[in-house]
Amino acid sequence: MPKRPQVPDLRRVALRKKHFWRCVPEHYLETVLEAGPSFTQERRYSVRGEFGALYFGASAELCAAEVEGRVGHDGENTVCVEFEITVDRLVDLTQPETRAKLRVQLDDLVRPRIALDAYTVPQRIARQLYQERLQGLIVPSVHDPEGRRQGWFNLVLYPAQLIRASIRQIQIQKIHPRSE
Repeated sequence: MPKRPQVPDLRRVALRKKHFWRCVPEHYLETVLEAGPSFTQERRYSVRGEFGALYFGASAELCAAEVEGRVGHDGENTVCVEFEITVDRLVDLTQPETRAKLRVQLDDLVRPRIALDAYTVPQRIARQLYQERLQGLIVPSVHDPEGRRQGWFNLVLYPAQLIRASIRQIQIQKIHPRSE
């Protein structure tokens, strides 16, 4: 088993019945809680082929701004769904103390997605924290990195880590193909 990277002792955060929004193209409404696209594409806090994530905004206005930033005014019809979320094991990257422990600057987390290294630092952090089996992250929004506007931050959840409490792995069995 590969050795886990050393992660500093970070304060864990819990959310209790907090409201968050997720905007998706209208034809994906039935699958709004699927993480598939983030598993198959490069994203800021999920790594293609390794683990997916669900991205939420702390306000409907932020979600709308993010959609407009990605697809513009002429994009397909989009719906924003409000959720009540309760989770126990998060790390809050909006806090300067947390970033200092991780030796990362705010600018490293909010580079424009068109920058060549936009996702390098966020994905490094996401990998470390995912391996620690944390349920997700509270992260600064690229639209308001300093957090000046109420509710302009994001929540990133890792579905596999959320269901670990409900599922217990019993064993791994290697299957050998039959040779004919």
